[in-house]
Amino acid sequence: MPKQIKIDEKDRLILSILYEDARLRNKQIALKLNLSQVTVARRINKMRKLQVIKKIVPILDYQKLGRPFTYFILLDSKGLSKNLEKYLENSYGVISLYLLEDDKMLLKAVFEDKSALSNFIDKLKKSFECQVVGLYEVKSSVLEERSIFQSFSELRVETQFDDQSKITLSNNKLKLTMDLSRGGIISALAPANGSPNLVFSELGLLFDTFLETQFWLDELQITRPYYDMKRDEDWVELSFRKSIRAIPVLEGLEINKSVHLEKNSNKIKVKYILTNNGESQKKLTFWICNYLNSSLFPELVIPAGNELRKIKVLNDSSRGFFVISSKEPDELVEKYWRGEWKLFMHPEKLTDKVGYFSRFLKLVFMVQFNPSQIWVVKRFWGEKYVSLELVFNPVLLSSKESVSYEFAVSLSSENSLVKALEKSFSSSNSRTIIPKLISF
Repeated sequence: MPKQIKIDEKDRLILSILYEDARLRNKQIALKLNLSQVTVARRINKMRKLQVIKKIVPILDYQKLGRPFTYFILLDSKGLSKNLEKYLENSYGVISLYLLEDDKMLLKAVFEDKSALSNFIDKLKKSFECQVVGLYEVKSSVLEERSIFQSFSELRVETQFDDQSKITLSNNKLKLTMDLSRGGIISALAPANGSPNLVFSELGLLFDTFLETQFWLDELQITRPYYDMKRDEDWVELSFRKSIRAIPVLEGLEINKSVHLEKNSNKIKVKYILTNNGESQKKLTFWICNYLNSSLFPELVIPAGNELRKIKVLNDSSRGFFVISSKEPDELVEKYWRGEWKLFMHPEKLTDKVGYFSRFLKLVFMVQFNPSQIWVVKRFWGEKYVSLELVFNPVLLSSKESVSYEFAVSLSSENSLVKALEKSFSSSNSRTIIPKLISF
């Protein structure tokens, strides 16, 4: 039994990338894994010296090389000479050879046609007196030889080559990009193999007492965040820590944000922790904006229990409205949102999900949250975008005090769900039973 070589998570990640494309240079691998080029080079050289990486070879398509027939051949190797083994090692058609227990030998070989296979078998029998125990033609390939670290390649974290301020998380269902130059916001979210930028703006804006003073992200001048990555076989998480220093009323406020993606999941989990590192008390209202292309996601869906509610725009295209609220509208809400903008509070019971449906893309974009944390969910319709805005309950933060907020965003293209939604939107009835919607 050979001595086991110990490798760590970074080595496994490097191996998973090399197995996918061994032509990548050290610089490209370093950018994908947020490592230094020197670190990648040192680790690869070490694994070569330890024979963890034995050699790098091309993977051939034998059908295109004129050998479309693949067979596994089982031989009884008892009493066979070294000459047979040497013959098989040097045979052009044999691509792998294994010695098995019970004096058996298994080989994999490719041939131009069935007559070439017959000639090969005859040679084994006549020249080496070899007994063929089994002969199996490969009809199709279900799974080729792969890296044992395949799960790492299914959950990827990489930095874009042309812009090192952008970090991308992806699995086999979702791909999302975070922009460090803009405070670590999610700047794009799309199906892994779908159209990019379905969600084309940020999942995360901070406002201070937003009914009276509205500061957008650029004016907040949030520092470029420090970020860290944690991962496991089944999940990966990016964490960002940033602070605000330009706006006096917000100075000393630290924002910790984590974005969590799991293997085979169409949902991302986002968590914020706001900490007041200043000396004075701060009144905060946290407001999360999820912007979508208005031409792609025109229709709002609100699941409540087993029901689906469809809400239409009441006024012109520049107006928005609330969809749920756990609070009675106060004086400011009446004045700014209900009085001047002629918006309304949705009268129905609370729900924990709200989203948009795109018949064009066959996709559902859904936001899930804890209704006890939410003051209101606001929907806005603009000329180029629509938004789902989570407005969390206002808080007073004393010095060194923290508050946390969590929500989830999912993109789904489940056929049964999409068909049910399409049917409901084509119906005049605004309430339709859709049990599948609860799977979110």
